[in-house]
Amino acid sequence: RLDDGRIFRSVLNIGIQPSTPGTHHMAIEAYLLDFCEDIYGQHLVLDLMGYLRSEQKFASIEDLVRQGKITTTKPLTIDHSIVIIGGYNDDYSRQVGSTEIEGNKTSRILYVDTNAALELTNVDICKGQTSESSPDGAGIYCAGTRLVLNTCKIYDNHAVGNGAGVYAGGQLIIKNCQLYNNSAANFGGAFYTKQTTSTIWWRYTIEGSEFHDNVATNGAAGYSGGYTQFYAGHNSFYDNVSSENGTVYIQHTSKDANARTIFTNNIFTKNKGRALNFLFHSCYLLSLNTA
Repeated sequence: RLDDGRIFRSVLNIGIQPSTPGTHHMAIEAYLLDFCEDIYGQHLVLDLMGYLRSEQKFASIEDLVRQGKITTTKPLTIDHSIVIIGGYNDDYSRQVGSTEIEGNKTSRILYVDTNAALELTNVDICKGQTSESSPDGAGIYCAGTRLVLNTCKIYDNHAVGNGAGVYAGGQLIIKNCQLYNNSAANFGGAFYTKQTTSTIWWRYTIEGSEFHDNVATNGAAGYSGGYTQFYAGHNSFYDNVSSENGTVYIQHTSKDANARTIFTNNIFTKNKGRALNFLFHSCYLLSLNTA
């Protein structure tokens, strides 16, 4: 029951979140069914109506993610390289949809350690939130070597820094995904890539994906920096809002013939701000894009 007297059904967990790494403290988490409002700061009265099961510990983050929906109030840490495929039915015999991981607007959702790589398929990441102490990567913060997203949805994430949906410190590959309603105070509403070395190392691919209703000061849909080779093809960018430096912002640290960008067969429509912005860029190909 909310402060205003409305009553909603919910699923409640009382426990210590045993499947997540770190110190386990007792927590009470209620997921309100068929509810989508911002009620943070309000009081809840919880009436216990029935008992489903005891708290369950999964052997790994992979097994946890295979469940239909997960709500976390602290980051799930990936400390080794893994491939996670979501959306399975109860006996894992076939895929029937996707697995959703929600940050409950209180926490970054996934953190990938420096020595790890992560590949996600049919996993949706939503409602992540960063703080001033850890401002970047509300949905996924990948400090590791490689992040691959296939048929995922990344949405409703907010970062007080950069890369609300995805922050990639290494290689980033996004294919057949939807990234929307993500907002970053600085760079890269949907995705942010950072490369700081003086030689070509990472190659980024963004293909067959939709970016819409993302917001950032610089690069509403995405930002790519450093010495990189960046390919974007067959994507749709629409209704994104940037107050500076475009829907997609490519910023290289100096002019280098090996640092090249290719945009081909992309659609840009109804975005606020220019479609593309290049800074210190010496080699690029724009082909069959519509704006």
